[in-house]
Amino acid sequence: MSFYVWVVHDHRDLGETAASAVRERLGEGMHPGAAIRISPPWTPAELLRSGPPLPVLRTIALVSRDRRGRILTDAGFEAGLSDRDSSTHRGAVFYPGDLVAPLLSRRLGGVLALAHSDAPADAYIARFISGRCVGSVYFRDREHIARFDGAGLREIDEPTMIPEGDRAGVLLAGLSRFLGEPLLADHEEQVTLADTIGWGPEEGEMIPLTV
Repeated sequence: MSFYVWVVHDHRDLGETAASAVRERLGEGMHPGAAIRISPPWTPAELLRSGPPLPVLRTIALVSRDRRGRILTDAGFEAGLSDRDSSTHRGAVFYPGDLVAPLLSRRLGGVLALAHSDAPADAYIARFISGRCVGSVYFRDREHIARFDGAGLREIDEPTMIPEGDRAGVLLAGLSRFLGEPLLADHEEQVTLADTIGWGPEEGEMIPLTV
């Protein structure tokens, strides 16, 4: 399972708010096939048996109608790598969605970015509040971890132990920090957590970003 999504609080006119932020931020660097998908409303209790019944959340994914899955043009990709909002500045691989997250957080109050991949085996979380990233964690192959605290970056190769434990733990920690309360997952929920999060937008509507 590979995905990059934003988790946000449910909001009136969320689709147009998110689409407008992507168009404004990516501009001419956006590939014509780019779109967003927005999940139906959900609560932490629907994700985890021990999760609270509130708040009501939604998951937004940047997707592509292009056969090659491109979100950005070649020029947009090159510009994004060195952009001030690029995830590369937080020790992670390049996620185009991180370019939009600060602007979207100004309009919605807060955004949680979650990413997960099986090849390479990595996981990423980043919290954005009022236009800036206040913290992120990138975990790859149990051999590298990069932590950004909003001001500085710390990278460790071959970590012997991390509090989050594994990729599922990284995703769970991100959700906990976003909600402001601890979340617990049993073994079954940990195994399926990435699939559950990544599948959400597939059930929702698609909004093209270009004509």
